Amino acid sequence: MDDPLGGMRLTADCFGRLTASLAAIADECCQGRLVAVTEGGYDLKGLADCLRATIGALDTRAPATSGARGDDTPRADATIRAVRPHLAKYWRL
Repeated sequence: MDDPLGGMRLTADCFGRLTASLAAIADECCQGRLVAVTEGGYDLKGLADCLRATIGALDTRAPATSGARGDDTPRADATIRAVRPHLAKYWRL
């Protein structure tokens, strides 16, 4: 609702419900696999509220059987090692 340029007029709760709906579809169609990407924004409070709602919706899901915490994730570890030096230029990691 705080996005005068986008014009979508969605609340943070709407983003949470939308995420929950997408997660349910992912559970039915592709074994729960889901990728979430954010593009940032200029209204930091609105962005933070929407991200909290999105993460909250994803946090209520049961952990996946593959790649759950504690499992080895060599591809993810390699990706993090490759990306971290580039991100460190902009953020403290």
